[in-house]
Amino acid sequence: MKAAMLFLPCLAAVAACAPATQQDITERSARSVVTRVILDSYPDREVEPLLDCIIANASSYELRGLASDTLTGADQATYLTVETILGRDTTRTCLLNGPR
Repeated sequence: MKAAMLFLPCLAAVAACAPATQQDITERSARSVVTRVILDSYPDREVEPLLDCIIANASSYELRGLASDTLTGADQATYLTVETILGRDTTRTCLLNGPR
């Protein structure tokens, strides 16, 4: 009984952390792919500001798609997704003012 009482709070704590951890992994994976796209498409630009603004303005659907490209490699759809995100007013504003 004591073991069960100790186990349940631990299980709840792990469950509470799981979504944030999954989001972190998704963002890190997406950042990896987007970094390669930036280096290829914008070799003369500083990577970090572009990268931060792209990630900050990507939808969760786009982040998952970009993250999955770490397994398959960047393709035409990857480049198109990055260009779509860069074309948003919010991303342009971010590039002018910095990510929040």
